[in-house]
Amino acid sequence: MNHIEKIVSTLETNRNLIQAEKMSAYMRNKFPFYGVTKPNLDKRFGEWWKQSGKMLTRLEKWDLIEALWQEEFRESHYWAIQIMLKMKNNDFEPSDIDKFKFVIVNHSWWDSVDLIASNTLTQYSLQFPEETKMWVEEWTMSNNIWLQRSTLIFQLKLKSKTNLALLSKQISTLKNNKEFFIQKAIGWSLREVSKTNKDWVKNEIERQRLFGLAKREASKYL
Repeated sequence: MNHIEKIVSTLETNRNLIQAEKMSAYMRNKFPFYGVTKPNLDKRFGEWWKQSGKMLTRLEKWDLIEALWQEEFRESHYWAIQIMLKMKNNDFEPSDIDKFKFVIVNHSWWDSVDLIASNTLTQYSLQFPEETKMWVEEWTMSNNIWLQRSTLIFQLKLKSKTNLALLSKQISTLKNNKEFFIQKAIGWSLREVSKTNKDWVKNEIERQRLFGLAKREASKYL
């Protein structure tokens, strides 16, 4: 069996119909689930990664991620994200932004988008800072809420290294978008910055005239 067949077989072997129903309901029935709980999924992935996953080449990893992303069940997507989280700088090339876009706009929901944007996309942006302005502008103008959300949260873990000018520009551009996931992301991004720069966040809230959900989230640690 090839990698995709082995992974799908592992997931099917660990199927739990009762858990599947609960997991699907938690995600508003947007995806079918095998019912493999996170601890079990982490264990199975760890075994596979140790045995064969870590030996994959850069292109093999990306090919497998894309193949898993085209599977129907959500745990296949989670497995793909686990591979992405294992990827290092030498697994990235500038053109990989199209691969990030693919996994963000397909089978989109907060559970996948947030993990990708605030982890692997962060790594990519640090490795290729000269590419950032281009893809951020493109995604902002896309009218896709998940791409837009990603432009707000890809710096979540950068703390004092956050590009404040870029974040401020994104907030200014998207603040009038009433979509819950955009307003939440604005507040979330500012809340994280407030852990290292409270004064800037206070000023940004006032300057941008933020209100409602975005302001409540941003003010949590002020």
